[in-house]
Amino acid sequence: MNTTNGIDSALAQMRAVATQVTPQGAAASQPASGQGFADALGDALRDVSAQQARGDQLKRRLDTDPDLALQDVVIELSKASLSFQMMVQVRERLVSAYREVMSMQI
Repeated sequence: MNTTNGIDSALAQMRAVATQVTPQGAAASQPASGQGFADALGDALRDVSAQQARGDQLKRRLDTDPDLALQDVVIELSKASLSFQMMVQVRERLVSAYREVMSMQI
């Protein structure tokens, strides 16, 4: 079981979003991949939600499934926690950027 698969996919999505940011004054157009910022952010949120659901499911199964290893549950819960913390930081950066743009004088 590859324990970093979810984190790697979230990181790849964040890198893809970072490459889609256009400099100020550049024409705002859809990226060649056809996925905009909102779509990438939505995908990342769905991935975080799915990661948390997997962790919760494994936590519930821990009591009844003797074949389930405790370390697998702890790893999944840690991945879910890290993914959530990463999304909170992204949200904070977005809110900060929004406030900065809104306070700019024209």
